Amino acid sequence: MGYFTKRLSNGCPNSKIIGIDISETAIKKAKERYPEITFEVGGVKDLNSKDFFGESDAILFAEILWYILDDLDDILNILKTEYDGLLIVNQVFYKGGQKYGKEYFTNPEELIDYLKLPVLVKNISVDAEHESSYETHIVFDLRKKS
Repeated sequence: MGYFTKRLSNGCPNSKIIGIDISETAIKKAKERYPEITFEVGGVKDLNSKDFFGESDAILFAEILWYILDDLDDILNILKTEYDGLLIVNQVFYKGGQKYGKEYFTNPEELIDYLKLPVLVKNISVDAEHESSYETHIVFDLRKKS
């Protein structure tokens, strides 16, 4: 826990980065590993609180979509109405063997179509070592236009 948050912190040294996870054990390990970064116990279901967003410019969903499918529509509605920033979705898809979420989406294009949010960046990484899957990074623009 905390590795991706540390990478973000290193890449954005003038930004306030907060790592959030539902696991108290994961948060404890992350705090021990990276004491210079703020980590808190929480979950995506905490999005219903305006305090959750704070002054954040971006929210990252790192490999959590398969875990929140039952709540995804509610979460999207909250983000669309309450959040003013970027949503970064990091998600692995499985070629030909997608087991989870098939009724929602099975590839990045279907995810984009399902979310119906403006896309700023779409990146797909294929690792030769893991030919059965590929990692995606998509940045959605939820900034309110003035």
